[in-house]
Amino acid sequence: MQNEDQKSRRKSNIVLVADDDFFMRAQVKLALENLVQVIEADSGEQVLELYKRFNPAVLLLDIHMPKMNGKLVLKDILNYDPTAYVIMLSADSQMSNVRETHAKGASGFITKPFTKEVVLKYVTPMLLFDDSAASGS
Repeated sequence: MQNEDQKSRRKSNIVLVADDDFFMRAQVKLALENLVQVIEADSGEQVLELYKRFNPAVLLLDIHMPKMNGKLVLKDILNYDPTAYVIMLSADSQMSNVRETHAKGASGFITKPFTKEVVLKYVTPMLLFDDSAASGS
């Protein structure tokens, strides 16, 4: 029941992007402009607090961040919300990283640098929760 409650509170118009690189956050924001509200975190320490506050449809999470890396953040997010839709971001696309984060519950993996089309491929399906919003009702 708790998982369904968390899922139903999720806001389909919010994406949280967590990356210590301002340029990468700006790239995501540009890719998603006019589609969703993008909330930004520049450290792993901010992510759980912002996730709880905004209940985003999607979390785009960098693996390598100072103080608290994305793998630890992923664990904390999934402990809080096992149904979270988390896409990992990294320039380090070694198969071991992809497999490890997938095994820990990540829904996908985007290699940096990325294109707008790749971001949309992962994010758009999660924005279609509400049929009335899609139809303009």
